[in-house]
Amino acid sequence: MTEASAVRFRVLCVEDDEALLATYVSTLSDRFDVRGYTDSSSIPMEDFQWADVLLVDYNMPVKTGLDVMEEMYCMGFEKPVVFVTGHVSELLQGLQNFHVVEVLGKPASLNVISGLIETYAAFYQDLHDFQVSLFQADGLTRSDLDKRIKQFNAFKFSKLFNLRNRLNQQKRSAS
Repeated sequence: MTEASAVRFRVLCVEDDEALLATYVSTLSDRFDVRGYTDSSSIPMEDFQWADVLLVDYNMPVKTGLDVMEEMYCMGFEKPVVFVTGHVSELLQGLQNFHVVEVLGKPASLNVISGLIETYAAFYQDLHDFQVSLFQADGLTRSDLDKRIKQFNAFKFSKLFNLRNRLNQQKRSAS
């Protein structure tokens, strides 16, 4: 992926601590397009649609991070979620059915957060590029399409496996 062809990954941050939110936004804005909210009840639907990933605190006054994630999923936006929380064990109990990339305890290193999002952004860019290359040809037969879908799924699962390994390596090196 060349720098010129790269699309900036979009991060939606939800954190009730204004100073911490400002830190997330300023740090992540160097590499990503970022929108931030301190009030978990005032996020417009368009921002859920806009975002590629959600970075969210769990314990907030109006809605928990889990509530925000469920709301996003109910709207049909199944985006990856990175939780940053001081309530890790409480949060883990409610996450069985969701696509959560990571749960980080507070205080979390900004380098770890950026690294996670950057790794996920690269994964999605690779997935997108491969998908485009597979499905660009006109006049595909049903058989050709089925083969390409199988290729895409194999590629996706291979990339997911590599993503999980990279995330685990980043976590170990940050410890």
